[in-house]
Amino acid sequence: MNKARALLQDFSYFSRHCLSIKTKEGKINPFILNEAQRIIHDKAEDQRKRTGKVRLIIIKGRQQGCSTYVSGRFYWRILTSKGLNAFILSHQTKTTKMLFDMAKRYFELTPEPLKPSKKASNANELIFDELNAQYYVGTAGSGDVGRGSTSQLFHGSEVAFWNNTDEITTGVMQSIYTGDGSEIFLESTTNGMGNYFHKITMQAIAGKGEYEVVFVPWFVTSEYKARVNELELSEEDQEYKEKYGLDSEQMQWRANKIAELGSEWKFKQEYPANLHEAFVTSDNTLIDSELLYKARKVEMLTDKSMPLVMGVDPARRGDRTVIAFRRGRKFTAIHTFDEMDNVVLTAKLKNYIDKHKPAKVFIDVAYGWGAIDNLTYDGYGSIVKGVHFNNEAIEKDIYANIRAEMWCNLRDWFKDEPVSIPDRDDIHADLLSVPDFIEARKIKLVAKDKIKKEYGMSPDIGDAMALTFAEPVRATPLDIKVKSAGRSINRLRKKGA
Repeated sequence: MNKARALLQDFSYFSRHCLSIKTKEGKINPFILNEAQRIIHDKAEDQRKRTGKVRLIIIKGRQQGCSTYVSGRFYWRILTSKGLNAFILSHQTKTTKMLFDMAKRYFELTPEPLKPSKKASNANELIFDELNAQYYVGTAGSGDVGRGSTSQLFHGSEVAFWNNTDEITTGVMQSIYTGDGSEIFLESTTNGMGNYFHKITMQAIAGKGEYEVVFVPWFVTSEYKARVNELELSEEDQEYKEKYGLDSEQMQWRANKIAELGSEWKFKQEYPANLHEAFVTSDNTLIDSELLYKARKVEMLTDKSMPLVMGVDPARRGDRTVIAFRRGRKFTAIHTFDEMDNVVLTAKLKNYIDKHKPAKVFIDVAYGWGAIDNLTYDGYGSIVKGVHFNNEAIEKDIYANIRAEMWCNLRDWFKDEPVSIPDRDDIHADLLSVPDFIEARKIKLVAKDKIKKEYGMSPDIGDAMALTFAEPVRATPLDIKVKSAGRSINRLRKKGA
């Protein structure tokens, strides 16, 4: 690739030779992509090649250079094309000014042969007449911002802190060109659960819509290190260090930041190590995120001497149908489907039952009563059992209803390590959507409809998994036979046979 072609086609090459940034030390240096920016760039280029456009949600720690990357990328796109408008929307005025100053610096320090002709410049807009293009910024304080023109390139900065998100999504977000070549980057440090940024992230993780998620852990940033000064690591700290392959200088930097922020959960929010840690606003979820992460990484053989139990959460309108399979300490499979009627669900469950021979299939009655009736009529009544989430718990003196009891049983299952679940972000996100229980006279969970309203998602996967704990399940004759055979083989091995 010659130099001219590289400038046109490779942003990392263009930035290194044509863009300048102001470092944290106040120096003006060539813009060479750092580790975090490289992660974002690789994801953006991969998506662009696959789909013809970019739709990325970026979750990252503080000051890792995300805005610097997107601003530089948009300036490059404007210079190497014609007729493109780039719009940057930030959460507060001072950030908007900082982002615009960055864009002006790119322009002012562009080598003369490449510098575009500028028609006008004001406090929030650069207009390039020969390119028929503009680069402008705004602040998310008004729902009318950005309504007046069409943009092909859009950068939402610190989206978790936007105000008036309903007006923005029906205003500026609707004025963005949706065809090939368009790019939308929505990035932020997190700000808890239930806000617009959390909702769109959960939807993307669930595979809904065009957006894809890219996560940037804090420790890829090479400058996040500190000189070691009498560093003492707890057992949990040591596990954290080993899990992410960190050195002592990184752990010292982490310890310094935790002391500065005042709590570990605040550090997780500002400098997350994994995607779901970012949304932990305190220890306020029923199931601990760290236990979920551990369970995702555990590899264990399926113990076929344990009974196979299926949990089925049929879809309500707009939700997913989920079927979970569990044998003892392992969820062997979790299948998600779009909304389906009872006829299709019945056929799918009959196929699974005939193929896998479960000891019990627990189905949520609310939207599964038709499938339960069909299966019972077709001779599966001894295996299938309907569960109404508001019914009385087995331990009725402790739990307000069976929903609370099942979910608490699932929570306790995770505590009894090791356990194993599929290594999937959608499962992790779903299980974290249920807040810790409310305890008055009896343990009670936040209503499912309220979770959906506040967090933009319904814990369908979690409900299916919890249903496998609806009641104790004994092993089937086949399970007992397998277990007995296993014991016989072990006895023969001990005898040296």
